[in-house]
Amino acid sequence: MLTPLRSILKSAAKSLGLERAANAAFVEELWPEVAGKEVAAHTRVQGLRGRTLLIDTEPGPWAQDLTVQRARYVQELNRRMGENVVEEIRFRQRPLT
Repeated sequence: MLTPLRSILKSAAKSLGLERAANAAFVEELWPEVAGKEVAAHTRVQGLRGRTLLIDTEPGPWAQDLTVQRARYVQELNRRMGENVVEEIRFRQRPLT
């Protein structure tokens, strides 16, 4: 049976002490899949601080709408990561450039 590449990379990152950076990169990569293309087009992942995912949203109703869906996004990101990497998501309204 083949081991998924993501699993191999996570294991290597952990052994090198780069687990936090690897988790942040994987979460950023997963965001468009989890949130959907339309939401991803109006948001930018800014990083993972501890277990809090920081995401900038376009000004307007996006931050409010996304905040309502926050628990679903956390659950799906953690499911795809195979562990509880994200406990909270903070959406900040900022112009996206």
